[in-house]
Amino acid sequence: MVYLIGIIFLTIFAAINLTVGLRGWIIIRQLLPFINVYLYWILFAFIALSFFLGRLGGKFLPSTVDAAFNIVGGYWIAALYYFIILAVLLAIVKVLIKLASSGVLFRGYNVELILNMSIFIVIFIILAYGTYNATHSKIIKYDIAIDKRAGDLKNLNIVTVSDIHLGSIVGKSRLNKMIVEINGLKPDIVFLCGDIVDDDISPFLTENMGETFKQIKSKYGVYAVLGNHEYIGGNIQEIEKAYKEANIILLKDGVEKVNNSFYVVGRDDVSGVRVNGKKREDISKLIERCDKTLPIIVLDHQPVKIEEAKSAGVDLQFSGHTHKGQFFPTNLITKKIFKIDYGYLKEDKFNIIVTSGFGTWGPPIRVGSNSEIVKTEVDFK
Repeated sequence: MVYLIGIIFLTIFAAINLTVGLRGWIIIRQLLPFINVYLYWILFAFIALSFFLGRLGGKFLPSTVDAAFNIVGGYWIAALYYFIILAVLLAIVKVLIKLASSGVLFRGYNVELILNMSIFIVIFIILAYGTYNATHSKIIKYDIAIDKRAGDLKNLNIVTVSDIHLGSIVGKSRLNKMIVEINGLKPDIVFLCGDIVDDDISPFLTENMGETFKQIKSKYGVYAVLGNHEYIGGNIQEIEKAYKEANIILLKDGVEKVNNSFYVVGRDDVSGVRVNGKKREDISKLIERCDKTLPIIVLDHQPVKIEEAKSAGVDLQFSGHTHKGQFFPTNLITKKIFKIDYGYLKEDKFNIIVTSGFGTWGPPIRVGSNSEIVKTEVDFK
């Protein structure tokens, strides 16, 4: 069954690429007739296969070459995505033009060339905007009240970041900017809600990103949970070691009492069972380790089964994972999959905040979603 799905996917992928390639050649042939057809298709094949070359080439390609393939491949996937949408719209436009003008309106013009060029121009504009939007983060602020005493604390300034996806695309320069922004918010505590690295821990280690994380200034430290991409990478022990050396307190179904005032409960990601064969601990069992008279804050990478957290007596949960779809109209799908795919939801005494994340996966663009850092001011009783 898996092989059949793979064959179907590759067939569709090849068909879409062939369609794009043919349309591109029509434009190139008319505007730049001196371009050699064989050279065109060789370059096109490299671009079309770059995503796979980047994903599979990490073990045998130089890091700079692998990074280039990942970047080009990411953009190409996004371009194909929007090509499909625009091609459908274009077909509708062509029918409307034909019905409205009977060919008179565009007589003397190469309508096919104009419409094909318009697709590529619009895609270029979308990718340019998406790149800018993905690399310029916003600070999203929430104010929450928890009806519990928290020792001597009256309020808590929490800064949350998720889905950084550090790797060949989101590198150390963006990490440096993120740390500056975090410190500018003067956090009492910092939460990292999974997918800190993008599958492969190697760029994190070779670029010494752990030392950058040590620059975070936080009164009560930096707490993190694993996401599905840490598990996809498959080097959990190496990741755990790297995070510890970076002064990141990693909680895998762990509970920490902070300043005798509140609890931080970090859940193992639901995807972990596929790697280690062990289901994560039930949230109600984790909460049994807590004094429920104190505030209980949960970190869970994926916002799934939130009713269980609510029933267990969790006061506040932070999640990520969804990227809010990352680029429109995928956000319409995440809205259907998750009860809350982005933003803030309060049900009785249970509060949950889902962030769209800081980095990107695959295409390094954001359209209809933000790269963000979340600042949450919590007031206690």
